[in-house]
Order: sequence, then structure tokens, then C-alpha cells
Amino acid sequence: YEVAGQTSVQLLVSVQGKLTSAVTVPVVPASPGVFVITNPDGTVNSPSNPVSASGYLVLYGTGEGQTTPAGVDGGVNTTVFPKPNLPVTVKIGGQTANVLYAGAAPDFAAGVLQVNVLIPAGVTGTVPIQLNVGNASTPASLTVTIH
Repeated sequence: YEVAGQTSVQLLVSVQGKLTSAVTVPVVPASPGVFVITNPDGTVNSPSNPVSASGYLVLYGTGEGQTTPAGVDGGVNTTVFPKPNLPVTVKIGGQTANVLYAGAAPDFAAGVLQVNVLIPAGVTGTVPIQLNVGNASTPASLTVTIH
């Protein structure tokens, strides 16, 4: 969160007390990534553990950009659950899904985004899912299984 609003930053890595050369890396408003998708019962969605077509999914990820209230590096989301400043949308099987919640994941480190999303009517099988934050999207290879 400390680099929000900047266009680039200098990155240095320390390995066993020795610093690497500085590298300039770009900073973008958002760059969403999903690291797990769960069914309503908290189990991981997969072809062997699909979600009901009448259910919802919970996506956990990062890269939502700045939030309101402003995100604080190194914090834990315990009482205040910041929401992304940029719009959050989800497509499942090519259809726009209803986002029920998009904000900080309770009791996780600051920067972990939770998105609860309803399965659109008529979508079944193993289908692509795409999380969009502002103009940035997750890779097209992300899928979920619905029965």
C-alpha cells in the first residue's frame, strides 16, 4: 500500500545479508491474483469437489490496489475490513456474476482480498472464472467446477 500512486519503485533483495543491485519495477493501480477458491463449506473447489449451481464461491487473492480506508502494510484485518477503491467484477463461464462482497478477508494479513460471488444461472461444468479489479484481470486459465 505504501507505493500506491507511484509509477515505479526501486527493488533491492537481501540474501544472507548481501544486497542485490537495484532494479526498477513498475507500479500499477491493481494486479489481481487468486490463490484459492472455496465452496460455501470452506472446502477448495475442484473437479472432484464442485460447487452447486445454485451456490456461491469465495475467492481469496491479492492485488486489489488501494482501499478505503487506506490499506496499511503489515496489518491484520480484525475489526475494519477495507474495500478496494477500484470496481471489482467477476465473470464465470463468460457470464457476469453477482459480487456479494469484495473487501479485506477477515483475520488475514492486510492485502488479502476476499470476493464472495454467486454462480450465474445456467452455468455448469468446469468453466473459466475471471476476477477483474479496475482494468486488470486474472489470467484466463483460472477455472471452477459447478454441478
